[in-house]
Amino acid sequence: MRRLALIFVAATLLAGCGTDHGIGDGSYDPRDSRIECFAKDGYPAKKVGDSDVVVTPPGQRPLRVYFASTPGEAEALAVESRAQGAEQLGRALLYVGNAPENVLNKLEGCLDDN
Repeated sequence: MRRLALIFVAATLLAGCGTDHGIGDGSYDPRDSRIECFAKDGYPAKKVGDSDVVVTPPGQRPLRVYFASTPGEAEALAVESRAQGAEQLGRALLYVGNAPENVLNKLEGCLDDN
């Protein structure tokens, strides 16, 4: 019985590891690599809240990118019309606004690669 309790406690502790919320050192946040890619293309970007990135192309209005937990969640938001004006790229929803095609192509490239 005691051994079973120890196994349960160990399993419970391990279940909390490996989240992708981007909180704390060493955790995965899917926005980090995208922000680096945007910066390489000359588009400053920053995290906003728990799941958004705001990209500011030079001379353009800022654009929002929302990162869902999974590609399926992003697709569901799009299909349910809860992401109007957004283009789905994997788990990302890029709200395109009035951005010119050349800007969108660069942003899409960063979102497609990751």
